[in-house]
Amino acid sequence: MNHLAIMDDKKYIDKILNKEKTIESRFSKNKISPYKKIKPNDVVYLKVSGSNKIVAKFEVSKVLFFEKFDIQDIKHKYNKFICAPDFYYIKKKYSKYATLIYIKNPCLIEKKEIIKKNRLAFVSNFLFKEDICQ
Repeated sequence: MNHLAIMDDKKYIDKILNKEKTIESRFSKNKISPYKKIKPNDVVYLKVSGSNKIVAKFEVSKVLFFEKFDIQDIKHKYNKFICAPDFYYIKKKYSKYATLIYIKNPCLIEKKEIIKKNRLAFVSNFLFKEDICQ
């Protein structure tokens, strides 16, 4: 399955491409995508919030799901792989569900324009006709 992840800042896409960031994290108050919808070997496409172009992708090597967790435990154990600033965890402290997505084979792709009208930060079952890595 293909997924689309909206990133707040291009620097996180760069960290993924440089293999500094090896886990993509998603926290939510409700059971929304990618929680329990993503699995190993799926592909996640990346775009920056406010842009209409997808610029990179990665494959999923492993996924961890958490329910009723202590966000400080996740920060302590995984942040060296997530690479998030402290305010990220403060903003997500009321989350009830967490998905940690292990990244493999990140790469740039030919920029693809999309039309996205909802405000979701992660969309599952996202399809493309072409998939070209540089």
